[in-house]
Amino acid sequence: MRLVHAHWRHYSGDPKTRKRSLQFLLGVLCLILLTASTALAQLGGDPERGAALYRAKGCPGCHMIRGSGGTLGPDLSFEGEVPGHDAAWHRRHLADPRSTSPGSTMPAFNLKPADAVDLIAFLTSRKRLAEDRALTPDLSRRFAALGTTLAGLRARVEKAHARGRNVDDLTVRLSQAWTHVGTVEEMVRRQNVVGARKEIQAAEDTATALTRTLDDFAAQLRQRIYLAAGTVAMILFGCWVLIRKIRLLTLEWNAEEAQREARRARGRKGPAAPEPAAPEGEG
Repeated sequence: MRLVHAHWRHYSGDPKTRKRSLQFLLGVLCLILLTASTALAQLGGDPERGAALYRAKGCPGCHMIRGSGGTLGPDLSFEGEVPGHDAAWHRRHLADPRSTSPGSTMPAFNLKPADAVDLIAFLTSRKRLAEDRALTPDLSRRFAALGTTLAGLRARVEKAHARGRNVDDLTVRLSQAWTHVGTVEEMVRRQNVVGARKEIQAAEDTATALTRTLDDFAAQLRQRIYLAAGTVAMILFGCWVLIRKIRLLTLEWNAEEAQREARRARGRKGPAAPEPAAPEGEG
């Protein structure tokens, strides 16, 4: 400040030198403001105020954090772990997104320096917790059981197809369930299991609905089998009754035919001769 005061007093008499002195002072002022802004950024902001600002600016409409938010922009759940995305990068990105991410559709934010620091503090604090890196024992158990369940459902779908059912809808739902399983497997591989519970629950719900549909089909199939078996039994019983009736009629017809044949035989022999009378005097 002494240097500035001496500089101003030295050039205060001449208009030309006064102009140059003013330019010098403006340059010093800009340098002071830039230094103050950098120092403020280095001191860090308040992540809680940054979280409120994040919501107020509508960021959740495009970005997802821990399974909540939009999908138009990148997932910011672990933004604090992205290589190169330090405070300086975020300052440039907020001021001009396309300068750091060419092709970005994110609008530029004209934030106050303090607001920018708070928002950056919130974004850079987004990091994985210990439970975000691996499935909990409960989820691991459910995930293992899910694989066994879906394998069994696949066999049941194939069996239903062999029994004449159109299984296109079942195949689509089974594929959806396996897609959720694949998503969880990728999460585990990347040690980022945020949202795994939601994916596992969705796969379990699909498996439950698929099981119910297959159970209904099996019940309908059993009902048709019982109905067919009853129909066949009735037909067989009717055939037995008919055969028995035919046999009885045959026996009756044979008996009548025998009687007719006997009568015809007697008719061919003529009337029976009378017995000769006993001689007189005998007896």
